[in-house]
Amino acid sequence: MSDIMGAGYGQPVKKHLDGCNFRFYEGFKKDKEKSDKAGYPQHVSVDFIEIIPPMGDRTVREVQERDKIAYPEQWANYQNNKAEPKDGSWLKAWPLIDLASLADLEAYGLKTVEEVAALDAETCQKVGFLKPLQRLAEHWVNSAKSTKAQVTQLKKKLDEVNAEYESLKDQYTQALRRIEANEGTRLL
Repeated sequence: MSDIMGAGYGQPVKKHLDGCNFRFYEGFKKDKEKSDKAGYPQHVSVDFIEIIPPMGDRTVREVQERDKIAYPEQWANYQNNKAEPKDGSWLKAWPLIDLASLADLEAYGLKTVEEVAALDAETCQKVGFLKPLQRLAEHWVNSAKSTKAQVTQLKKKLDEVNAEYESLKDQYTQALRRIEANEGTRLL
């Protein structure tokens, strides 16, 4: 009788996500210790589960042991399809990249800004869109590692270039005015 009523040994074991849609996926979170050491954001790979109940709000959290035990087949599939975790500044968290470029880079197996910055010229030449992204990543990594003195030196150089630009602009304007005065035509 107890089996009929759903009590005792005959009761099916209910998994904690029954009736929910869910997926395992790889995400990232900032590693404070590595970020402090490198001087710019460093991220580590973390496994997440997204749970979407039939009549409720979506929940995203780190995978717990109970998720792995309750859904061993899905967890095994996820682990088999998951790329090797890498340290560094993840492309997904890089503020200078758009979604289309991110998808293209991930299609080539690139996951960190450091990997993009380290691409060689031959690879960039074979795949045309990589060169601008490689340069941008290289500059970003180098600037993030720069010291205060280097930044000050670059600022000074930028100020010099701006001053030279303004001087050349003034010379150009004066030359056009002289031409206007001599020829009687209006150029400005």
